[in-house]
Amino acid sequence: MLVVANHLPVAPEHEADFVELFEERVAQLGGRSGLEKVEILRQREGNQFVVQAYWESRDAFEQWRDSDDFVAAHADLPSEMFTGQNRLEIYDLAAVFEPDA
Repeated sequence: MLVVANHLPVAPEHEADFVELFEERVAQLGGRSGLEKVEILRQREGNQFVVQAYWESRDAFEQWRDSDDFVAAHADLPSEMFTGQNRLEIYDLAAVFEPDA
């Protein structure tokens, strides 16, 4: 499994708008082949968000990245929403721990 973490510095006055916008855009990816789940993380102190997507394979992620859906998901993002450049990090999932219920 591939985990893609997109780190985004969001202006404090746009945090609620950012979450709403990304919830809408992520919902549009619901049927995307190879996408397992997406999490939106907010830094406890500071203005950093991480959109973390779990893909079944690197190939599935690259197919999405090269698609019209990717272009649409990233279109018309208001520049005033962000306080700097995003940083993309890509990981292979090494292990998962799930405690017994």
